[in-house]
Amino acid sequence: MAELLTVSGLSAGYQGVDYINRHARPGDTACVFNGFYLAYYLQPRVTDMVKSAWNADPASSTLIWPSREKWLDKLEENNTTWILTQHNGLNLPEQNPFERPGGASYELVYRDSAAYVWRRAPLPPELSRDAARLASGYPCASRAPAAEIAAPAAYDGYHDTANCNYIEGWAWDANRPDCPVNVNVYDGDTLLQTLPADRPRDDLARSGMGAGRHGFRYPLGDRLMKRIRDGRPHSIRVTVAGSEFALRSTPKTINCPIIPGLQ
Repeated sequence: MAELLTVSGLSAGYQGVDYINRHARPGDTACVFNGFYLAYYLQPRVTDMVKSAWNADPASSTLIWPSREKWLDKLEENNTTWILTQHNGLNLPEQNPFERPGGASYELVYRDSAAYVWRRAPLPPELSRDAARLASGYPCASRAPAAEIAAPAAYDGYHDTANCNYIEGWAWDANRPDCPVNVNVYDGDTLLQTLPADRPRDDLARSGMGAGRHGFRYPLGDRLMKRIRDGRPHSIRVTVAGSEFALRSTPKTINCPIIPGLQ
């Protein structure tokens, strides 16, 4: 199953699947909304798959749940533990459809740009913090209140490549594996760009670094052509933004030939 999850790492909703698989317990069950292909990669037994409607109004961009309550009854009948929704960037409605008088209660424990994940209450202790963080409106530690950022950052990263076309590597905070860090790319002491290290990489996922979305690639496009392609050596350095942490194997030196007519 681990290999299947790695192969599917670029699929929308995969990170939600990975979150469930990392926290699921024996005997757990799951229900999948949209993205039925995700059911194949879930380790908990999938007891139901539901195709919900979508709000076509771009002004609200809000997900609309099925109007009939039969699907809610199925959650009860199947004693569903997890609910996974592949949402294509749509927002959640204010009303939680999983809350019914006398019915099971589900709490949102994970969200990203493609998936929402709910877990049936009561939550295990290890998931309570995730739910509280989302409920507070601060899903990532970089935006969290002081109480949520008490744990010191545990940065790591590697500057893989520097050439005349792009700068590439990875960076993460091991204490906040689901929240991407930003990196600063320098030419000497000059800041070229700040960008998120959030690209999916199978090698990082295989190493157990969350879902593996910690890579970055910075193309040296037209804006930097004149600066970089001058026939002189340039020391390219990458650090974690907001800190003094320099990635391993940085800096790297590049020397790009002059392009005739560019200077």
